[in-house]
Amino acid sequence: MIFFRLNPFARIFLPFIFGIILTYFLFIPYWALAILFLGSLLGIPSSYLICLKNDSRWIRIVFGLFISLLFLLIGAFHFQKTNQNSKSNVDLVKRIGAGDDLRIFRTKSAPKFKNHTCKVDVEWILASTGQKINGIAYFKDSNNLPELGDVISISNELEAFSNPTNPGQFNYASYANGNDWYFSVFVDNWYNSELEIPLTLKDKFSALREYLLGIIGLYIHGDEFSISSALVFGEKASLSPEIKEAYSGAGAMHVLAVSGLHVGLVYLFLKYLLSFLNRTRKSQILKTLIIIALIFTYAGITGFSPSVTRASFMFSLIAVSGLLRRSSSIYNIIFVSAFGMLLYDPRLLFSVSFQLSYIAVIGIIFLYPRLFLLWNPKTWLTYNIWSLVCLSFAAQVSTFALALYYFKLFPTWFLLTNLIVVPGAMVELGGGFVLIASHFIGLGEWVGWLYGNIIWAINQAVLFIDSIPPGPLQISFNGLQLFVSYLFIGFLFLLIDFPKKRNLYAVMGVFVVLLSSFGQEKIKTQLQKGIIVYDSKNTMVEVYFGDKSIIYMDTTFHKIKEDLKYIIAPSLKLRNTTNYNLAPINLDSLGSLTYQINNKKYKIPVKDLDVKELVDNSQDQVYILTSSIKPNVYRKWKSTLDSLDIQYWDIRKQGYFSETHEGF
Repeated sequence: MIFFRLNPFARIFLPFIFGIILTYFLFIPYWALAILFLGSLLGIPSSYLICLKNDSRWIRIVFGLFISLLFLLIGAFHFQKTNQNSKSNVDLVKRIGAGDDLRIFRTKSAPKFKNHTCKVDVEWILASTGQKINGIAYFKDSNNLPELGDVISISNELEAFSNPTNPGQFNYASYANGNDWYFSVFVDNWYNSELEIPLTLKDKFSALREYLLGIIGLYIHGDEFSISSALVFGEKASLSPEIKEAYSGAGAMHVLAVSGLHVGLVYLFLKYLLSFLNRTRKSQILKTLIIIALIFTYAGITGFSPSVTRASFMFSLIAVSGLLRRSSSIYNIIFVSAFGMLLYDPRLLFSVSFQLSYIAVIGIIFLYPRLFLLWNPKTWLTYNIWSLVCLSFAAQVSTFALALYYFKLFPTWFLLTNLIVVPGAMVELGGGFVLIASHFIGLGEWVGWLYGNIIWAINQAVLFIDSIPPGPLQISFNGLQLFVSYLFIGFLFLLIDFPKKRNLYAVMGVFVVLLSSFGQEKIKTQLQKGIIVYDSKNTMVEVYFGDKSIIYMDTTFHKIKEDLKYIIAPSLKLRNTTNYNLAPINLDSLGSLTYQINNKKYKIPVKDLDVKELVDNSQDQVYILTSSIKPNVYRKWKSTLDSLDIQYWDIRKQGYFSETHEGF
């Protein structure tokens, strides 16, 4: 109860997010939400009036419950309505996005080169209703590209983002829809439209970002430019896969995403730069307004990402509380900023960056001061090193479970990495702004040379750390382990502040449950047996047993490395399979792949033979039509199996085939 007295906003924020989570898993009819909402609206004033006449503890509890119910329902309705609008946009794209009719689009970003095409964020403007639906356009002709804010006409077919068709793959459709992208379109030709739409504020911020990136690009190039553009302005499109992998493995990926660290540095710099305005009350108000305006300008330039917007809200509230000379609880400020962002888009609660951002901040705020007090450094150097170690450790402790759940990766040398990249990020961020300023006074070449070499040196250090054995550890958490881990961390934090026996017993009990979950997962892994036929242009069949598997595939296929990385690897991680062998596919005498498990046959047609002579109409046999067979062979097999009413699995329409077994 002390926590709620110190952080009163938690009383409405926690029910609000619980309502969002509830409707994420369960659809509640709107009539039921309406009845409960009216009931809570009637219950709040009624219980309050009773409290005025009879100050009973139970009446106060009922009053609090009605308020909690009200915000729970607001969260539930808001998420359900937002999610329903998102699904309506997807359905609309599928329903009327097909065909080659001429459609009107407006570009929302400058072209970005990606995989030999140019990617542009666009919005589709429906002529009949004026409704706007966001998506991504890929332009094949890099010599003929629209500019930011152009209104153009395109006749190519729109494609809604599809869900993953193989186990463990990243769900890009869910990610895209969560970011308000609902379709992709590959553009052959486009035409200027007569319709004119003025640039929005976000468009102007995007144009400013491109202009500033153009200045930096005059003086540094290659990986140095990619890292600077990501770290200073949040533009990660030009980062190479090798750089992303190295920074991720070394535990430095967080510095390449503009976040609270970067906004905090901007805030401290502005606070120091404008310190001369501290003389009078009016000048202090002016200073605060300037800081808030410039912080949100920076947020706009970086694209208003959730982490930057969250940090901008937080530092703005800190600036206002400093002006009012009130020592507001930092947790209360966090809850207010999170509430504001979720009011804007409740789907952010399930965004990985949103979760990591807020959990890292809460962990740092709680754990950092307690860790720092464990040692009293005597020198400036040891003081700052110890501060950075405590900061890195606090952030890692609070986010490691989420990282293992989403990314299945633990950076072994994260402390060493942060000792280099965090001070380096300060230099790189400030250096980016200095380089832009130096451009206008004729010193760009000199500053650019120095700035580029600093980035190169830091980059080499990260690459070296990533190469140090044993490298990043491949560890994964399931949903239960994620939940129990944060339950353990929560009770551990409680024990640190309130060292009582019951809290110690709670920590020990949850720790036992966590260890048991690992044992259960190990047993589950050892008992798993089954077969998977993947959706790929290369025929790939996996037979697995325990933590081992054999993958039958065409080992001469030209994209075998990509298939192993993007199709096989996520599936193996999903099932904790650590040992696998590749084996070439062997066709039987009838030109098919045949596998038999527990007296059940799985036949995968490959060649175009006399289909009717091959079909065996038996109940213990399953035909699997893969994406790798030629279209004419596919059509022949499909029509024959349909005509004979034989059971089969169509991977092109149903995705990968999977079946588990008790034994072999």
